[in-house]
Amino acid sequence: MKEHWLDEFVAEVIKKSKEHIVASGTSISGSAHIGNIADPLYAHAIAREIERRGGKARALWIADDMDPLDSVPPPIPLDFKKYLGMPYVDIPDPYK
Repeated sequence: MKEHWLDEFVAEVIKKSKEHIVASGTSISGSAHIGNIADPLYAHAIAREIERRGGKARALWIADDMDPLDSVPPPIPLDFKKYLGMPYVDIPDPYK
């Protein structure tokens, strides 16, 4: 029986080093949806499997705030359309 991709992947990376940082990220542009959880879950699963095999791992999640605003989601005021195309990090807080 073929191993799960996670087992195969971890078997390879743990040969190279016993310590790993497993990073994942999510774009904060657009609406949140169930697919946004996939990358952090993969990173978490990989890190836990590394630890299960005796290695050390740390899973990190990064919010990509350099992505441009591609739409104005509710309840953000519509006058925020002037910020379309700008990175989130450069857009003012709509509630201040």
